[in-house]
Amino acid sequence: MATAAACFAPLTEVAGFLPRKLAYGRRLRRHAVQSPPHELRDHLDALRRDGIVIIPDFLGADVLERMRAALPDPAEFQESPEGDRSLFYPDAQLVPGLAPFFDSPTVSMVAKSYISARAIPLRRTVGLKVVHGDITCFEVFPHIDTWKKRLKAFLYLEDVTADNGPMRYLRGSHRGAWRLPLEARIAAWYRTDDRGFALPEYYYLGCVWPHEAERLSAAFGYEDVECTGTAGTLVMFDGRGLHRATPLRSSRRAILTSYWVHDGDHT
Repeated sequence: MATAAACFAPLTEVAGFLPRKLAYGRRLRRHAVQSPPHELRDHLDALRRDGIVIIPDFLGADVLERMRAALPDPAEFQESPEGDRSLFYPDAQLVPGLAPFFDSPTVSMVAKSYISARAIPLRRTVGLKVVHGDITCFEVFPHIDTWKKRLKAFLYLEDVTADNGPMRYLRGSHRGAWRLPLEARIAAWYRTDDRGFALPEYYYLGCVWPHEAERLSAAFGYEDVECTGTAGTLVMFDGRGLHRATPLRSSRRAILTSYWVHDGDHT
């Protein structure tokens, strides 16, 4: 099925991309975790099948209260360069009070078991949304982040309802041959700055139109999941799946984020 980006990815581009994709797969297999902990197998099965797993009550109320008290002052946050007017605090793993998430052996082992034993956290931040209403940026379009495995982990520090800007994810869309032209386009064109953020001219590279996402869902049975949850919920998802941001309508959204990739394979 064609996508907006796929229309501009000629067959020669796809053919040139396939050896690179296969070589990447071989690198991951060489460094695969052979025996993941039994207690994580349900999470890993869900990630492989659906591209996403949502774990309520990952951390308890007392721990969350201490973590919220440890958050840096909002004046120390930076505005995201990707146009969604959200704020982030970089290198948040250096804040001792946030260690229950950033040092979590569960998050680390899920990432390594899902990607490879050489998976590393590319970026660890506090994410804060405070601007209400619709915002025009690539994040609100259904999009994939990359053609390579990228596990993102979000910990909700406060309740995230339908009014608090929850992410929406098309369950199962991280797999499928329809993705090849879109992946080839990203592999050929995508570039980042020295902080690892996409350059502005490539913001929309991984996007599809909303009606295309609907047609893909109808064709392949993808379920549109609204990722709401109470404080302490952990959301882990494969950034190759189609997902999008939704507007903040009430209060704010405060989360911790951790992005995992195979070492040396960000883009």
